[in-house]
Amino acid sequence: MYKLIFINLFMFCTFIIPMQVFADDNPTPAPGRAEIPVLKNHYHLKPGYYDFSNIPVVKITDNIGFRFIMSTQSTMIEWTLKKGAKLPAHFHLNEQINIVESGKLDAFSDGKKYALKAGGIMVFPPNVPHEFVAVEDSVFLDIQTPARQDFLAPDFIEKLRKILSVK
Repeated sequence: MYKLIFINLFMFCTFIIPMQVFADDNPTPAPGRAEIPVLKNHYHLKPGYYDFSNIPVVKITDNIGFRFIMSTQSTMIEWTLKKGAKLPAHFHLNEQINIVESGKLDAFSDGKKYALKAGGIMVFPPNVPHEFVAVEDSVFLDIQTPARQDFLAPDFIEKLRKILSVK
């Protein structure tokens, strides 16, 4: 039953990123750089620069922590897993690109095990079941598109804690 809850949880969530994570509210002018005059008056969104190290890590369990940032189209999550920690089998409508920053992880999908190490990249298309087990203390980035709207639900963190605390 917890797998179904996990699936539904990850398909529909609020974690407001505090304003102090902006590393540079006043960028240096660079006229003519990365400007396309024909498009300039047709886009209204502005780029944002963040100091990811200022975003607090949310401790989900004793062995799992994460922090994330969302844009209009994607979500980037940094997972911190202690040796033996598991992100159980689940799937979601988001394409997922994982980049291992440090440590070693086993990723499972379609009855196969993939041994991931620092520098490794794993891509899961939408709706493809997958799970992770930390072979050693590990940190990995998880970039998902479209943006994870479920992360904005007020009870998201508590639901995630319940799911990931199940042995």
